Amino acid sequence: MEKKQIKPNKIIYFYYAAIYYFCISIILIGQADPVNKSIVSLLLFLVSLGIFFIFMTKGFFTKRPRKSHAKLRYKRKVKTEYSSSITFALISSVSFLLAIVCYALLNDKILSFTWMLISLVLFFVASSIFLSENHTYNQHYKSALSWIVKIGWIAGSFYAYALARHDFMNIADLTYEQTASRFYVILYAGLIVVTYSASLVILAGLFLYKFEEKSINVNAKEIWIIRDSSPLSVPISMAAMVILLMLISNTKLIFNTALNISIPVDTTNTFKCNGTPMVLGDKGEHYYLLVKEDEYRVFTYRDNNWYALRLSCHKDKPYFSTSEIKSKREIVESNFSSIKKNALDNFNAIINSHKK
Repeated sequence: MEKKQIKPNKIIYFYYAAIYYFCISIILIGQADPVNKSIVSLLLFLVSLGIFFIFMTKGFFTKRPRKSHAKLRYKRKVKTEYSSSITFALISSVSFLLAIVCYALLNDKILSFTWMLISLVLFFVASSIFLSENHTYNQHYKSALSWIVKIGWIAGSFYAYALARHDFMNIADLTYEQTASRFYVILYAGLIVVTYSASLVILAGLFLYKFEEKSINVNAKEIWIIRDSSPLSVPISMAAMVILLMLISNTKLIFNTALNISIPVDTTNTFKCNGTPMVLGDKGEHYYLLVKEDEYRVFTYRDNNWYALRLSCHKDKPYFSTSEIKSKREIVESNFSSIKKNALDNFNAIINSHKK
C-alpha cells in the first residue's frame, strides 16, 4: 500500500502566530491599567520580536511551492481540496482578528458579532471540506457525529437555560416560573453555552487528527493520502482559547453588557401603586418587573453595576417600600453577626452584674 503525505507551506504557521498573538495582545492591552499600558505594550512588542526571530531561524520564511495534490511514484497527480480548506481557515482567522479589533478597540459590539459569525461559518466550511475527503468519516462517523452534536447542543442549551434561571432566582428573588422566557435569562444562558463550547472546541484538533487520511483507488490499487491537520486544528483551538481568555478577563463587562441589552426589553420604566404611576428618585437607571400584584423587582444600573431590590406597594404613604435582596452568604453572615452581638451583650451584662 502506497502512502503520500501532504504538508502545507510552513509560512502558514507564522500567519496564525501573528494573527492570534495580535488577538491576545489587544485583549491584554485593553485590560491593562492606564499607568501600566505602555509597559505592557513594550513587553508584548519585545515578545513579538522574539517570536519573529524564532520563525526566521527555523526556516519558516523559505519559499516552497504550494501543493494541493499528491504526486505518486508513477508520476500521477491526485487532486485534493486540502489547500481550499487551509485557505478558508486562514480567512476565518483574519475575520476573527477583525472581530476582536471591533470589540476591544472600536467598541462596536454589532460589527464584532458580525465578524465573529463570519469567522465561525468559515471555520465550519474549512472543517467540512477537510473531513469530506475522508472515507472513514463519511462512511461511519458523519451521521453519528451529526446526531451527537445535535443532542449535545440541545442538552447543553437546556442545562445552560436551567442554570441561568437558577442564578436569576437567587439574584432577583424570583420563582422558577417568573424566569421563564425572559430575554435576560436566554442571553445569559447563551453566554454559558459559548463558554462551555469554547472549552470543548479546544479539543477539536485531536478530532481532526483522526481523519487525516484520504483513500483513493488508482489502477485497482488503494492509495492513502495523508493530509496534515495542523493548519486547521491550530486556528480552531487558538480561537477557542482567545474567546475563553476574553470571557474570563471581561466577565463583569460582558455580563453587564448582556444585562444592558436585555433588562430594558423585559421591564418597564415606571411602576404602579394604587393605580398611580411612580418612579424611584434614587441615583441610577431603574427598571421595574411586575412579579405579582403590588409586588415588583427593581433592577438598577449604577456605577457600572447592576443591583436588584424588592419593591412592595402599600395603601398608606409613602405608598411603597423597598428591601435589599441578600444572598445566602450575606444572610448567614448577618445572622452570625446578630448572634455574636447578642452573646457579647449577654457576656457584658453578666460581668456588670458581678461587679455590682
